[in-house]
Amino acid sequence: MEEKHIRHIVGLKKGMTQAISHFSRHSDAAADHGSDGSYDYVGNDRRNAGEKLEGFYNFIFGLLAFLAALVFIASNYLKAAG
Repeated sequence: MEEKHIRHIVGLKKGMTQAISHFSRHSDAAADHGSDGSYDYVGNDRRNAGEKLEGFYNFIFGLLAFLAALVFIASNYLKAAG
């Protein structure tokens, strides 16, 4: 329904699902207002799901390592102070 009817009424080149996919795939995604009143979807920096997952897990690993070091330092500081 979206592809056949709503997209043309609103004047979009992509439906909602396609627009979400575009913004999910391109970190520099944007929607430019075209001269004919429609929106053009632009973006060049394309990332696949594997790259996104790798970045997510690297962030989580770094955060956990930082928190582990913080707990280690705090527990040693409390032992020395007490």
